[in-house]
Amino acid sequence: MNSISPHFKNLMDDKKWRVREALYSSLVELAAHFGNADLFAKHIEPLFFQYLKDKASVIRDLGVSKIPTLIQTFKNDWFFNNCVPKLTETLNKQNGYLYRITALSSLRAAAAHLSNDAVSDKVLPILIKNA
Repeated sequence: MNSISPHFKNLMDDKKWRVREALYSSLVELAAHFGNADLFAKHIEPLFFQYLKDKASVIRDLGVSKIPTLIQTFKNDWFFNNCVPKLTETLNKQNGYLYRITALSSLRAAAAHLSNDAVSDKVLPILIKNA
């Protein structure tokens, strides 16, 4: 994984959104294939969460749509320990409303794949605070 991470980083900066789109899909497929949360967190996760700040709405929407797949792969603990902090950081620090909407949409997409208790205890307060 160490040998291909630099190539992924270069592709993430490509000006063509279709290249980034293909890369995001590949990243999620790699994550599902390996199924190792530590490997994902170390090498792929930092690249994946760049979708929150991508200038192309297609990429932001794709990132939102991939959150449920990642929850199914890495379970609820990964979502609450790794994903929620990045989403709340985006909600608190980003000036652009499109980026905040992307973070809120990610929480909404995740809520459909979490238990009702988890949604009401952890996700709903974030949504209410940022509504």
